[in-house]
Amino acid sequence: MAAIGNVKRRTHELVKDWTPEEEYDREYDYQQDLQQYLDAKLNSGGMMGQQSTHVVETEHGQQNADIAVDDTVAIELKQDLTNSNTKKLRGQIDAYQREYDGVIACACGINDMSGWRRLQKDFADDPMDMGMDPNTAPVRFVHKPTSEMGAQQSGNTGLDAELSAETGGELDFEDMSPIQQIFMLLILLIGVGYILFTVV
Repeated sequence: MAAIGNVKRRTHELVKDWTPEEEYDREYDYQQDLQQYLDAKLNSGGMMGQQSTHVVETEHGQQNADIAVDDTVAIELKQDLTNSNTKKLRGQIDAYQREYDGVIACACGINDMSGWRRLQKDFADDPMDMGMDPNTAPVRFVHKPTSEMGAQQSGNTGLDAELSAETGGELDFEDMSPIQQIFMLLILLIGVGYILFTVV
């Protein structure tokens, strides 16, 4: 279980860090670029020189995910997300949630920002769910602004910076290892105990 959480977390981090080599004319080219990037990064030397082995495939699974990592994480890419693409993406996410343990929606350019934000809101994690429903794999959203494609820069400006802040960076409880979860719960219990002790 912890290994699956690590693959989901690492894949999400890598998709956020990925910069397309250029602004492509076809969605397929973004797919190939990201697949090659993930394959290289996930299969590079791990801790203490151990070689990692992760399968990064395109057009995979019953639902035909654009990219799949270890049959665990589905990635759906959209180029210049439009209103009609937003509707299609909603159905694809629903289907991927039943087949995979994690889903990443990545928009390489957005023409329908309100639709993108609506998707983010609709698929936001339910804090009371705690990941217990096997039919609702968590969904992460990543936006790749066209202004940054081909640039090896990490700084965002304006609306893109605001959107990047919205789409990730936080550590979710379900993505933590069991030891991290226990540690966080202990900190929470100590904090609550301290507050109760000082109030009473």
